[in-house]
Amino acid sequence: MKTEGFQTHKDGFDILDLRAKFFFKTASSIGFDIAMGRFHGKILGAMQVHHPCSNHIKARIYIQLPKQYCDPKLLVEIGRHAFRELDIPQDETYEFRFDPTETGLLVVQHVDRDRRTDRV
Repeated sequence: MKTEGFQTHKDGFDILDLRAKFFFKTASSIGFDIAMGRFHGKILGAMQVHHPCSNHIKARIYIQLPKQYCDPKLLVEIGRHAFRELDIPQDETYEFRFDPTETGLLVVQHVDRDRRTDRV
């Protein structure tokens, strides 16, 4: 997986009528906020791409979007587009998971051990 092109929150790519905006990355994963609109659109959800994974399924994509995007064909289209953008082989084994944002919950510990935070 090639993630070098994603360094700032301004980096991203278009999928369907949405924009995937870079949020975080590790050695084998990358996360995006999913927004309406190219520049300052409302954040609707998120996507995480993990590759390579250690077992038979080598690519896992977790997508959180409103229920209107919960369609197998759209999910495959989103996943395949992410594969192209991240240079993951199209014939890789994969698992794409969808969770509607309407039922989502986020719990964050943003203060580290040294009592620093990334929030203002």
